[in-house]
Amino acid sequence: FAVRSDAESKRLLAAVGGSSAKIDVFNTESWTRTNLVLIPAAKSKAGDRVVDAAGKTVPSQRIADGSLAVLVRDIAPFSSRRYSILPGKAARLGNASAKGNVIKNAELSATIDPQSGAIVDLRMKGLAGNLVDTKSKTAVNDYFYLPNSDVKGAVRNGAATITVEDPGPLVATLRIDSDAPGLRHLTRRVRLVSGVSKVDLADIIDKLAIREKEGLHIGFGFNVPNATMRMEMPLAVVRPEQDQLPAANKNWYPVQHWVDVSNSQYGVTWATLDAPLVEVGGLTANIPGYVSQTDPRWLQRTASSATFYSWVMNNHWHTNYKADQEGPVTFRYAIAPHGAFAADAAARFGQGVSRPLVALLASGNAVKGSLLQVSSPRVTVSELKPSDDGKAWIVRLWGASGRAQTVKLSWKGKPLTAAYLSNTTEKAGAKIGPNFAVPGYGVVTLRIPRS
Repeated sequence: FAVRSDAESKRLLAAVGGSSAKIDVFNTESWTRTNLVLIPAAKSKAGDRVVDAAGKTVPSQRIADGSLAVLVRDIAPFSSRRYSILPGKAARLGNASAKGNVIKNAELSATIDPQSGAIVDLRMKGLAGNLVDTKSKTAVNDYFYLPNSDVKGAVRNGAATITVEDPGPLVATLRIDSDAPGLRHLTRRVRLVSGVSKVDLADIIDKLAIREKEGLHIGFGFNVPNATMRMEMPLAVVRPEQDQLPAANKNWYPVQHWVDVSNSQYGVTWATLDAPLVEVGGLTANIPGYVSQTDPRWLQRTASSATFYSWVMNNHWHTNYKADQEGPVTFRYAIAPHGAFAADAAARFGQGVSRPLVALLASGNAVKGSLLQVSSPRVTVSELKPSDDGKAWIVRLWGASGRAQTVKLSWKGKPLTAAYLSNTTEKAGAKIGPNFAVPGYGVVTLRIPRS
């Protein structure tokens, strides 16, 4: 299913793209966004200079993999914007830089440890101190290989070789290479973009074929005293321990998009794209083979912690898949430090990381304006699609703030006048007025007839 879905998505994207030196960038989310788009080398041969529809120069940079990076600022919800790729050099605009083992932009800085290759110092403008917990057993983006199940036997990667791949000023990237147990090779990339307040991480794990029981873990230890941990799960935000039923599993947790650790003043939101399992406080998921419910390794309580581990691989279970996981696999994460916690901000960050801006070669006339706008940023659109019968649009709204909100929608720049409550059947229910309620952490599905 996943392979077919990926192939179908790529086919659809290829079908709508044109062949000009112009690109259309699409924002598929319900809020205004600023972020980077990457144009593959084969589709950006015209040059490195980029201008918008008014002829104004846009920050761009040719990066190490050959792609052309373009910064898209303040693109409206469910809208597109056209850019032209022109001959000539990119304008050197931006404040991102990478030098030695330090990477920074105007808002953030990160320092890589030459031995472990992990981030040992992370700072954000306006927040005091290092956001990495130097007393934790793990730094940030730290590799752990655990043969068998005894956490005392966890081993680390070898000394890191740090290379500046992209020096800035728009995109700064550090590449960290290491030998690592269980792997042929470990490559990690840390990236900052000028004008974007997040750290992007990409860990390429080139796995050896090993049949003995093993587990791979990436650690994240944040310096957030008295932290409350929250996790996004499907249609829910959960605090480990506090929001769990008795006897629920506490050795590992499935995460939808994000984990946040915050106190009353500040915190860090962490998003994962490829690895949904998280261990809280330590390497707690290592229980290979058949284990009875009374085994003492099952945790009875999860203590609050600002340290957690992404459990990326294991072969603990005897089941119907291959017992080794050989070859290169990429695990991507993003980190956004922030002030006081806001559930809707965490939701927008996590959902936005999983749905980046989409850039396609332009075709036809540029489309102006937003297809859909929501009056409150505390409510997000989790789905916008044609109905199965082709006669309407289905809009699914999510009460991301955790508090009830009264909202109104605009469709193609005008107030929405005809919409009906619906559900998974996509049938029209009661007609709604111009203002309607979305419950906190609740879902409202609408059917909007095609005009």
